[in-house]
Amino acid sequence: MKRYLVIIGGGHSQAPFVKAANKKNLSTIVFDRNKSAPSKKVSTYFYTVSTHDNKKIESILLNLNKDLIGCITYSAHPSALKTTAYLNEQFKLKGISLTNLKYFLQKDLFHGAIKNLNIKTPISWTFNSIVSAQRMLKPNERYVVKPSRGGYGSKGINLVSYKDDLFEKKYEAAVENSLDKKVILQEFIDGEEYNISGFLYDDIPHLLLLCKKNILFETSGNRIESFENNSNDIPLLTSISLEVRKIFQSIKLSNTFFNIDIIVNENDIFIIDFNLLLDTKIDRFLYFMGVDIYSLQIDLILNQVDIKAFDLIRNHSKKKATMRFIYDQPLAISLESKAKDTYSDIVYEPLLYVEDPIKNSKGNGERKLPVGILLGGK
Repeated sequence: MKRYLVIIGGGHSQAPFVKAANKKNLSTIVFDRNKSAPSKKVSTYFYTVSTHDNKKIESILLNLNKDLIGCITYSAHPSALKTTAYLNEQFKLKGISLTNLKYFLQKDLFHGAIKNLNIKTPISWTFNSIVSAQRMLKPNERYVVKPSRGGYGSKGINLVSYKDDLFEKKYEAAVENSLDKKVILQEFIDGEEYNISGFLYDDIPHLLLLCKKNILFETSGNRIESFENNSNDIPLLTSISLEVRKIFQSIKLSNTFFNIDIIVNENDIFIIDFNLLLDTKIDRFLYFMGVDIYSLQIDLILNQVDIKAFDLIRNHSKKKATMRFIYDQPLAISLESKAKDTYSDIVYEPLLYVEDPIKNSKGNGERKLPVGILLGGK
């Protein structure tokens, strides 16, 4: 009897998961509106259907209902995640559910769920008026403006200050990326930013990677410069682990990835944001360090994870490594050549699905996207 895994999205990011499913003798059904999607060649069945069209996808899968084992995506786009959660609930499959999803899509709901857990979070306000938001700004203070609901990645997230000349444009960028057109204004916490990645299995969180996250704020938005593996900082990892366990005692998730953004200010740990899946290209970073994140996703669906094999400390905590994002095409070409010719411990990977910089429709400049990543020692 065939067992079918449904994968929402057929881009380069999805392809390793399709290949991992193939190795476990699963049949894969991939949906993507791009008829030339990279995952098409490696999938068992491919349908040229938008990842947003959950009803059409459901109708295609109805005849296979009894043989479906799960539905996954590795797209952070809210519509792809909604489709995945919808299908999991309709067909009673393991994976992201609509209940899980609300904490990712509704940032205010997430902060509300953890506010009574003695967890530090930045003070936040929600606005549907630019005038009201601007009145909140105080001299000598900095704030982060972000979408209230549905934002993903760095889209619509900017640093603002009192009498900021670009405040209107930054506010509008947040509105554009917010499903409810509301905006969160959050106090800026000074300190080191970290990201903790992990997965939940049988309702228990397991940590995969602690990274120092280096971000550059620009007038056109922020961009990630690099992730540095910090998993060998045992005291910090232990403190963060305690906070993570508190969160998932309140928010019940199962058999899914997660990542949490954290600011460390001296001895204080602030929880900044929560997301389903893993942070930007962290799957590449983990795989580089010997963690088969792609097989793990399939094992989560099959409910057969070998926890010891994915123990964060045993696997890579002593390996110093950095993932750098390259935004300059000529530099990327040069690095690719050098990585191939001279460095055995450095890997350059072009992000083939990234083409031109995104031009903001409101005219406040361009937000550059990375053209490649460099993986290696510090």
